Amino acid sequence: PLPYSAHCVRALQVLAKDRALQDALVEHLTDIVNNGQLYDGDAKVPQPLAMAATAALGAVCESPDAAALVQTHYALLLASLAMRVGTAQGSAAVAAAAGYAAGVTAEAGAEAALRAFVERSGDKAARRALDANDGWSRLASDDYTDALTALIAAVAESRPAVRSALFECVAPYCKGNFVEQRCVAVVVIGELVQHTPVTDADNLLARLVQALLAALIDPPLKRFALRGLGNVVTAGEDAVNHYAPTVLDALTSSMEHADESIVLEAMGGLSKVFSLVEEARVQPILVNICHRIRPAFGKLNDGIRAEAFRLFGTLARFGDGAQADAFYEQWHANLPLLVLHAADDARGVVDACREALGRLAPLARDDGMTALLTGRHLRAGRSLQFAEFLDDFATAFIAAYPRRVNPLANAFVDQFSLAVGHDQGQCGRRSRPPAPQCAGRDASVVSHQRHAHCPRPRHAARRPLARRPQERRGRHGTLAHLLK
Repeated sequence: PLPYSAHCVRALQVLAKDRALQDALVEHLTDIVNNGQLYDGDAKVPQPLAMAATAALGAVCESPDAAALVQTHYALLLASLAMRVGTAQGSAAVAAAAGYAAGVTAEAGAEAALRAFVERSGDKAARRALDANDGWSRLASDDYTDALTALIAAVAESRPAVRSALFECVAPYCKGNFVEQRCVAVVVIGELVQHTPVTDADNLLARLVQALLAALIDPPLKRFALRGLGNVVTAGEDAVNHYAPTVLDALTSSMEHADESIVLEAMGGLSKVFSLVEEARVQPILVNICHRIRPAFGKLNDGIRAEAFRLFGTLARFGDGAQADAFYEQWHANLPLLVLHAADDARGVVDACREALGRLAPLARDDGMTALLTGRHLRAGRSLQFAEFLDDFATAFIAAYPRRVNPLANAFVDQFSLAVGHDQGQCGRRSRPPAPQCAGRDASVVSHQRHAHCPRPRHAARRPLARRPQERRGRHGTLAHLLK
């Protein structure tokens, strides 16, 4: 029964010292952990044999004489224990009737075995990666993939020679029997992409990318596969352009996915790819990308709003090419939302809007507007005086684009109408349904109005736009200024 007695641990360690037996011992234990029946039933009750094999690997790695064994089987042990951390997630504690001590869990066993492996390997970078940001405790939480990502990043940097072997160990499990096993395999591959140069003699980068593209068809893996594809930018401009057709297609087709975590990864990946890819690859789809981004500006998810504005800002790099005029119109169409969300309640959205406005400023085709968008109001680290900024924005806009004042004013009025229409729709006083994706969160120009008998809308407790009285007056004043 677990935990093993001192005599049992010592016996395993003696076996591991025997050079004639140690290879067979490691291969046997890892085969059980990787290919055996790990748990049974919907309750995910872990199987005793899998838990015993995990504990045995930890006991072997704890031996002071196991340093050479760990180095010889480094990739196999790391891959097996990382996947075991995944498959142990959510497993029920073994019943005391089965002979195990109360509270013994698969999660604790996997974490203990991985800790013993890291310590015996002497890999300081790996240890620092898990010591930081509470990594060890996150191995037994829903964030276990983030902790494993940090671990693989450290290993790939400190041990470049092990990258190919590590890929060979996890690649077969992208189609493994257990979802968590497949997820960890794709997480490892995605992180290896970030640390693999295109010049590797064994063409490792190409094999990594192909594995990620194949994983896209498996819904639980898609988020991690998209993250890995976005990491291809670290291989350099030539690699990005080489893989651009398939990578861009995979990322853009996921921007409107129903799963918001997938949308976040797709937008984040596109932002990275657009920073390096050659313009000719993007110009034909530039306007289409703009249309796909716009609905995300009104999402309730703060992270998606921030990524959407950041992604739109990265498109500025392509705004003076063959599609310059078309992108200029998109810039004006989205400018009201960028300005209003510069006072979003979410700090990340505010930062993304400031960054985007700064990148887009050179495309304003007016020196005064460019100076405003790159000036003191939106400077990083500075507290935005929103009312003052709106007054200056209105003045600069009227001077720069007198023929566009009416469309801009109408855009602000539309946001006002959508917000009020949504609130009145909650009361049943309007037949008009709420705006899609709760457009009132986009750019509410006035404070939230609510009838006494109307239930509070589900997003009213936390609005993305600042609502300080002086800022509301500033918005009304600016709207009046534009309507003159």
